Amino acid sequence: MDRETAPEPYELSTEVAAMFDVPPTPIAVSDRAPPGAMAVGFGPGNVHLVLATGTIAALDSAELEAVIAHELEATRSTS
Repeated sequence: MDRETAPEPYELSTEVAAMFDVPPTPIAVSDRAPPGAMAVGFGPGNVHLVLATGTIAALDSAELEAVIAHELEATRSTS
């Protein structure tokens, strides 16, 4: 996913990464209706954020930002 295909999640993840002082995280989209999110990888420099389409559809901007922050915070504390 990139800025053109999903501007809101892309911008939110970039903003959250800046708040945590970690590199911007690539985002992958899982074509699943049930909401879900996970961070895959080890340490802030090697993480991909996976968001289900159900998550993106179900949450408003503030909620989506909170989910992204939760996933990135979990990876930051393992570095």
